[in-house]
Amino acid sequence: MDFFPALTDDHRAFVMRQPVFFVATAAEG
Repeated sequence: MDFFPALTDDHRAFVMRQPVFFVATAAEG
């Protein structure tokens, strides 16, 4: 997935806490 080439631990933690939000945002963007 090249739309976030540098996924940090903070980003991973956020995605794990907010999976639905992340998927919805990724789909829109």
